Amino acid sequence: MLQISAGYSKLGIGDSEIENDNDLVYSGDYDYRSTIDYGFAEIVYGRSHKRFSYAFGLTGMYGSFRAESSSPVVSSRGWKYATYGLGAKANISYDINSEKVSLRVAQLQVGVSRDFGEYGELRDEWYNVGERSEMFSVTHPQGALVYNVSLSIIANFKVGKYSRIRLGGGIGYMYVTEIYENSITHQFDCGLGYKAFDLIGTFVIQGSDPAIIDEAYKIGLGYRIPLKKNQTLN
Repeated sequence: MLQISAGYSKLGIGDSEIENDNDLVYSGDYDYRSTIDYGFAEIVYGRSHKRFSYAFGLTGMYGSFRAESSSPVVSSRGWKYATYGLGAKANISYDINSEKVSLRVAQLQVGVSRDFGEYGELRDEWYNVGERSEMFSVTHPQGALVYNVSLSIIANFKVGKYSRIRLGGGIGYMYVTEIYENSITHQFDCGLGYKAFDLIGTFVIQGSDPAIIDEAYKIGLGYRIPLKKNQTLN
């Protein structure tokens, strides 16, 4: 099947204290918080076999980056910049299917994404000014949130003839930067389906200590298109 979806996603960097003592002008400890929120559109091709399934797709996104900090690098009214990006992902899973339940016992997913726009230009600008940018580069490295690998289990329960409930969870590794070691994430999925429509929410909790990601979630509405004749959607 081919699934086309759109929705909203948000990533928040929690309240943190950043130390920058490499520059006499910007030395000191500063609190910092930022969010990146955007709308997205996604197209995914998936195929199921008797005991396994796989899928791959592309994502486009557009939104804004906002930051607040007591540092003189960031003004008291904060920063707000537009951002957009492209991403790709693929997954493969081992499945157990019955009349009422479709169970993905082990799903491996990998993804890559990159952002551009005013936010990307801002990062490039600050990376080129030397040690003065250390406070900013710690929380927003150039390779931030580029790689994601996860292992999860997902169950789809049929309720009636055309409705279904989706529940799942998993553990993954999100590459942020070398200074954030053991960036383990826990992912939870829930959703509702009716015929060709799926409403799915994904929530991520970071398991590292200290936690950098304050909140990360994605909510999307998808529509499935069968690519074979006489293929059912229930």
